[in-house]
Amino acid sequence: MRKKLRKLKFTLIELLVVIAIIAILMGILIPAVMKVQEKARVTKAKGQMNAMVTAMKQYESTYGYLPVFGALQNASTAKPSSTDNSNANTDRYRQLIAYLTCAQGPGTATGDVNARKVRFLEAPSNYGTTTTAVKGTVTGAKVGDFYDPWGNIFQIFLDTNYDGTITSADAAGSVPACVSTTFNGTILIYSLGPNKTNDGGNNSIFGGAKGTDDVCSWR
Repeated sequence: MRKKLRKLKFTLIELLVVIAIIAILMGILIPAVMKVQEKARVTKAKGQMNAMVTAMKQYESTYGYLPVFGALQNASTAKPSSTDNSNANTDRYRQLIAYLTCAQGPGTATGDVNARKVRFLEAPSNYGTTTTAVKGTVTGAKVGDFYDPWGNIFQIFLDTNYDGTITSADAAGSVPACVSTTFNGTILIYSLGPNKTNDGGNNSIFGGAKGTDDVCSWR
């Protein structure tokens, strides 16, 4: 009987040790897995933006001008903000995407596609007229929108006066905080990133303030 009790006690100790080891390993592995997943989302966001830049350049090559539908951003949405769901220009963003994908999306009218019916940008599988808001969005993105891996629409700035730079003189109405006054280029896109905060295109990895993590098309 005593031998059985000793054996049972030893078995319980072993079990507790194993549980402790598993807990330690989980504590190490879970953050590592989450980091890998976040890195994958950043990579996906960059891929989406590269596809958008390519699509807009192809559109420009086909029609001779950029797909401009008025201001896509304004001073208030170009600056850092904890929430960015009051963007009055979201419908213009949706119209832009509709013209690039040659498919109707949320907030767009029937026939909101480019004249030559060319698909410059592949629409995601959930793209369409669904009006349900994306869970956790701070930009008012709908399920049928073209949005980033964190559920927000992209911030887009275009050189509408074709002087080779993006400044406040363009239809964008402003420039991101990270650009200061001038961006040398014709298309500028960034995602709000993992923290879902508009950091004005800043990212701590590239010299931005601590905690900024916007994912940008130009770096």
